[in-house]
Amino acid sequence: MTEASEQLQKDLADALKLEMKAKDLAAQASKLKEKAYKELQEEGLLDPDTKAIGNVRLVISPNRFFSEAKALELKKNGKIPAAKIKQATVSKIDGTILKALLEPALYEECMADHEKKYKLGLKVND
Repeated sequence: MTEASEQLQKDLADALKLEMKAKDLAAQASKLKEKAYKELQEEGLLDPDTKAIGNVRLVISPNRFFSEAKALELKKNGKIPAAKIKQATVSKIDGTILKALLEPALYEECMADHEKKYKLGLKVND
């Protein structure tokens, strides 16, 4: 057996181990998502009003919205320049415009949770 074929066998064995580990981790993640879904449902934090037909997978995501009050607080604290708030203000601050003007992490700080903190979505697999 040549050195190259020995390396090939080692690489294939390593690849197989990694694939098996990935499947195991995916199964663990699936169990944790199912547990989290049940807990969220029991605590009344899940809004399961979404339905779909076809090849789908469950997606649980934060149920958030833009908070003008938080954006103004960040402006007051000096994190958001007054000029950017002014640019985004129509009769109130426009969240879509401000989102385009800010870095994602800073815009994320302007988000607030709905009463139902999570929403259930179905993502169609390709």
